[in-house]
Amino acid sequence: VANQKIPCPTDDVVNEFRRENLAIQGNLDLRAPQITIFDHRGCSRAPKEYTGKRAGTYDDEMLVKIDFKAAEVNSKLAQQVLEQTIGVLKAK
Repeated sequence: VANQKIPCPTDDVVNEFRRENLAIQGNLDLRAPQITIFDHRGCSRAPKEYTGKRAGTYDDEMLVKIDFKAAEVNSKLAQQVLEQTIGVLKAK
């Protein structure tokens, strides 16, 4: 596979990326990944989200951004969902 372009990242690459980001983020209590996919293929607007080295291919028009955001906890909604779920399970 040397010197061949791989169109999708391998599991090893994804896992390493995840480990690096977890290490950077530190304590991830109550944080959830927020995944944004940018697909600018065919768009006349110049992509400004990525500032790294360009590949010179259509890959320059695509980007996956992963960020960790604080997860909001709505205890009242969680209680309602729990009650509805238990009601459905008990009915079976």
